Amino acid sequence: MKKLVSLLLLWMCVHPLLAQDSTLVVQFSTEIDTLIRSRKRLLDTYGDVFQTQVPVRSVFKIMVPFGLPKYLVPAQLNVPKAFHMNAARQITDILRLGYERKIRADWSINAEVAIAQSEASSVLYPYNVRLLVQPRWYYRMGQRIQEGKSVANVSDNYLGVSLETTWNVLADDVWLNNTQGLGFASQELSLVYGLQRRFQKHGFADFSIRAGVIHERFPRDVLYQGFDTPFEKQWSWFIETRTLGGFALTRNSQTTSSQCEILNCFEPVRSLLKVDLNNPIRLSSTGHNVRGSMAYERKLGKSPFSIQAELSVHARLFSRN
Repeated sequence: MKKLVSLLLLWMCVHPLLAQDSTLVVQFSTEIDTLIRSRKRLLDTYGDVFQTQVPVRSVFKIMVPFGLPKYLVPAQLNVPKAFHMNAARQITDILRLGYERKIRADWSINAEVAIAQSEASSVLYPYNVRLLVQPRWYYRMGQRIQEGKSVANVSDNYLGVSLETTWNVLADDVWLNNTQGLGFASQELSLVYGLQRRFQKHGFADFSIRAGVIHERFPRDVLYQGFDTPFEKQWSWFIETRTLGGFALTRNSQTTSSQCEILNCFEPVRSLLKVDLNNPIRLSSTGHNVRGSMAYERKLGKSPFSIQAELSVHARLFSRN
């Protein structure tokens, strides 16, 4: 009898300890499982939006520069324009087509052709063509593939070398009164750092910073009216930003998440700070043009209305040398 009582007391003392250990193990494993599932959901949504889990060997791109509407509005037509100086170089792309082909998992060749417009005497002329060839190195791609975060595609950060040329497609440049068969032309060689992302099935955006040198040939009377010298050639350096977006056409795509997962429909956001990256920034030995804007938006209580304040800055400086 005494042995039974002793065993019963021992069991009553040990049982709570065992139960407590078991509870701790269950709670710990539950927390780990929750973290893993949350991280996996985040990666899945990121992959759905930017198509990082879709293998891409080649992609055809149709691009329209985001800043184009600002140049088509009459009030913005002469920005940036330094009085009568360098009107031939006020060139804006109106349509850009590109084709990118992967040659390795982390290397590709990107080629683009653009129809550009020049502004002179407040009239637009679609007389210019741009051609670009750009080898790209997606420097994070190899590591991301090893970690299972991505496959070989074109949706990542990259470094590149860009060779770009622009010229007039008309031999007789009537609007510059040019009878020698020569118009504006330029060649650029630059180093590029960029961020390219596919957006869902058929969208994409490409933001880049470029630094390099440019060789230009243009009628001198466009630069300085009253001079007899017909053409001038010069070298200069530049640093600029470029933002492109449009449609990316490829064979492969994956089913995307619901729109609310992508657009955060159910997030309780009361305010937003927004920075406009569409405005081009260009610094060069012949002149500088910086244009940027920042906005802050705030919801008004529980109403469907909000109020926004925006600050824009535009600075330009051109050299006559």
